Amino acid sequence: MPTAANDSNNPHGPHPSPASESKLVHAVLEEDQLYAFKQKTHFGRREISPNLHILLWALRIYVLVMMVIVVVQILRII
Repeated sequence: MPTAANDSNNPHGPHPSPASESKLVHAVLEEDQLYAFKQKTHFGRREISPNLHILLWALRIYVLVMMVIVVVQILRII
């Protein structure tokens, strides 16, 4: 019977780093298997709602306006 420290399904046990996990995947899988693994784990762009799209553009515009205000304030001080 495995102990809690040796159990690989133990959520509180030590976890391998992402770099070592990636090296393990590259070492174990063949080239075609690695390609299929990468295709399966690639998520791509996520579709967003029109309201969220508008919000993101509003935030971009807000950031640009704030940058202009900061630059103007800096120039006024100089």
